[in-house]
Amino acid sequence: MTTFPIADHGMEEQVRRHLRHDLGGERLIAKGPYVFINAAFEEGPSVAALCAEPQLGLHPVLKSVFPYESLHKHQELALRAIKAGRNTVVATGTGSGKTEAFLLPIVDHALHLRDAGAAPGVVAVLIYPMNALVDDQLRRLRPLLAGTGVTFGRYTDVTPEENEPEQGRLRESRPYTTQERKLLQEGKEDKVPIPWEECYTRKDVRDRKPRILLTNFSQLGG
Repeated sequence: MTTFPIADHGMEEQVRRHLRHDLGGERLIAKGPYVFINAAFEEGPSVAALCAEPQLGLHPVLKSVFPYESLHKHQELALRAIKAGRNTVVATGTGSGKTEAFLLPIVDHALHLRDAGAAPGVVAVLIYPMNALVDDQLRRLRPLLAGTGVTFGRYTDVTPEENEPEQGRLRESRPYTTQERKLLQEGKEDKVPIPWEECYTRKDVRDRKPRILLTNFSQLGG
């Protein structure tokens, strides 16, 4: 459909519906044939398969947080390199799953800290060039980390000091329900409470000290 995915699930479904719709045999938006220049990424194992490797030492919950049938090979290699303690650079194209390449080892580490009863504190700072990208990642982390006990938060100039989110927040750590996930897919985020794991305000960030902090480079410079 496009090299760049549509972040709003409701808008994405509208585009897909109109792409499929035709009138008198004529497509309304696009006509074939469609040619894909980029080759498919080399396939790797599933997260469950990697969790089954004792030498990797991955947390077993990781396979339910990332229940993919298979990873890309470069995601697997990045995970293995980071778990081995090596500095890692992932250089690949748009839509190739760079986010998972670094989120997998980060969430794995945070889950181990959770089980060990470690003191709160930031273990990963995810830095983006603009607030829109920070917000996209925040929306992605909400259903991903809900119920895991792995805390996260956004620290940008739009982070409120103390005001609670309008949609409310969960008062306990639990995964989103099927209905809540459906609402998120439909782009109705304002109808879904934020997870217990999210440090929503600046006060939350200071007091709870989330494991994962999302920010931008200008905020760090300030």
